[in-house]
Amino acid sequence: MNLRNLAIFAFVVVVQATVEPTEPELCTDENQGRCDCGDQSLGFYTFTFWQEEVQRCFTVFYPLERVVDEVPEQLAVVFSPHCYSKDKLNGKLSMTDPDKADNKAAARYGYVRVAVSTPFKDWEWGNDGVSNDTYPMACADEDSPDIAYIRKVFTFLESQPQFFDMTRVYAEGFSQNSVFSAYIGYCFADNVRGIYQAGSGLFLTEQPFNTPSCVPSVKVSDLKNPDVCSFKNGKPDCKSCVKSHPCTECQYFPIYPCYSPKRPMVHCVIEYDNDPIATKTITKPKPAKYYSSGKNMYEAASNEGQDVRLFRFSESEDGTIKGKHSDLQNLDYWQVGCMGITAPCSEECEVELVACVENGDISTALKRTKTFSTCMDPETFSGFSSCTLDCAPTLGMMSASQAPTEMENTNWGAGSDAAVAKPDTSICDM
Repeated sequence: MNLRNLAIFAFVVVVQATVEPTEPELCTDENQGRCDCGDQSLGFYTFTFWQEEVQRCFTVFYPLERVVDEVPEQLAVVFSPHCYSKDKLNGKLSMTDPDKADNKAAARYGYVRVAVSTPFKDWEWGNDGVSNDTYPMACADEDSPDIAYIRKVFTFLESQPQFFDMTRVYAEGFSQNSVFSAYIGYCFADNVRGIYQAGSGLFLTEQPFNTPSCVPSVKVSDLKNPDVCSFKNGKPDCKSCVKSHPCTECQYFPIYPCYSPKRPMVHCVIEYDNDPIATKTITKPKPAKYYSSGKNMYEAASNEGQDVRLFRFSESEDGTIKGKHSDLQNLDYWQVGCMGITAPCSEECEVELVACVENGDISTALKRTKTFSTCMDPETFSGFSSCTLDCAPTLGMMSASQAPTEMENTNWGAGSDAAVAKPDTSICDM
C-alpha cells in the first residue's frame, strides 16, 4: 500500500454517496459543487458539507512524509483561515503545492495545516459584531454561521485521532484573518494552545479606528442594509455609516480575551508600528495621539492572565523592509517559534545559527532575512552540530532575521499547562 492509498483508506470512513452532505465528507466529483478538491496524491484532502443551504469546505494538508511504515503520525493542528480566497485552493490558502514554504514548515515541524474559508469573502462576526462587557465572547453557533462552521471542523478532526492531536491546536492569520484566528483561539480554547495574530489586534470603539470593513464602529446588520447605510460602488460607505448609525453597544473587536480557568492562552501579537490599519495617529487636536490595536490586545489579554507577547517592528533604516500592513519575513519560523509548536532549539544551536547569519550577506535588512532563510534551510541547518532539524527557533534566532523594535513580555514558545489565578484586573471568564 503506497502513502496515497494509506491516507485515503484512513479517511474513507467519512466518504458517502451524498450530493449535499450535512456532515464533512471527502470531496469527490459527485459532491464537489463549488468547492475545489485537493490533490490527495500530494497530501491535500478537501472536505465539504452543507450548512443552512450553504456549501462549506475546508482542506487539510497532511505531510505524506510523516507516514512511516504505512503508519500515520498523530500531528499537531494549525488552522490557517483566509476568507478572501473564497475556498479556492491556490493562492493564499496554499493548498496545491507541498513545496510551498508553509507546507514545508508543516512537514518539518510535524503539524497539519487546516485551511478554512468562506464563500462570502468576509468572515461574519458573532453577535452582529457586538462585543462588550456584558457579552465579551460571541462564541455560540447562533452568534455566527462561521462559528458553527469551525465547530463542525473541530468535531470532524476530533473523530480522526490517528491523524490529529487535538490537544495541540494553533491558529494563525494576518489582518482580517488574524482577527478570525483570535475568534478560533478563544472560542475553542479547550483545544487551542496558541494564537499568532498579525496585522490586527484589539480595536476599541472609544478610539478613532475605522477598519476597512467598518467594524467595530457599526453593527454588521446595519452594514448590510442599504436602507440604513449609504453604499458606494456596491460597498457600504464607512465614514457616513459611522456618523449616521454608530454602534453604541460595541466596545471591542474582534473578541475580548476572557480569563481561562484551564490555562493561559499563548498569544503572539505582531505588528509594524507604521501599519495604517492596525495603528492610527491623530494629529488634531494637538498634542498628537498614537493608537495601537496590538497594544490594546496585549493589555486586555494581560489583564485576563493570558500568556500574551507583543512584538512590534519598524520600517528598516535602509528602507528595504517597508513594514506597513504586511507580514514579517520568514513568517513560518516566527509562528513555529513564538507559539512553541515544537521544543525550542538549544542555546548552542542559537549561537551556530546566528553566526551563520552574521557571516552571510547582511548588507541590507532584506538581504539579512534572505540569509537567515538560507541558514534555516534543512540542508544548511542539519549541518549545525548543536541543532535538531525540528527544533523551534528561539527569539534570539528570529531576531537575527528581523529584530523587534519594541517588545512587551518576552515570553517565547510553548506556555505552561498550569492554570493561573484569576487576576484582579479580569472582567470576564470563559
